[in-house]
Amino acid sequence: MANCITQQQTRVLDNLFSGTGHEEEETLKEEKVPQASYRKWWKDKVWVDAFTARIETCRRKAQLVLCNYAVYAAAKLVELAGCDKEAVARQACLDILAVKGLFESDEEKGAVHGVQAVKLLGSQSSQAILKILADAERGAKPE
Repeated sequence: MANCITQQQTRVLDNLFSGTGHEEEETLKEEKVPQASYRKWWKDKVWVDAFTARIETCRRKAQLVLCNYAVYAAAKLVELAGCDKEAVARQACLDILAVKGLFESDEEKGAVHGVQAVKLLGSQSSQAILKILADAERGAKPE
């Protein structure tokens, strides 16, 4: 085959990655692609590369969406850490600790640890997190 995918393959990719939830079988029927031909496509590096590129594009788009909501989610967790309901506050604190590393560069991961990271939060949130850490060290069960 050539160094690029065919128009039919492009239509199949467009259909599969259109966001409408089309399944492979449905798409192949619409585009009148026999199963045998489709199986052959998967042996062609050009097709596999084009398909893989579409998947990577989808991953990047999903990451961008998640990054755009990360600030809101982090602010909400900090807000919940100060909640009067201890179980909610405790879970929010644990979630903050669990996701903290997701938003740090490799350099930052080595620079800020434990109590220093907690100091970046508000006073109430810091106290709640420190209490959880102290309970965890003593082996105390959550209240």
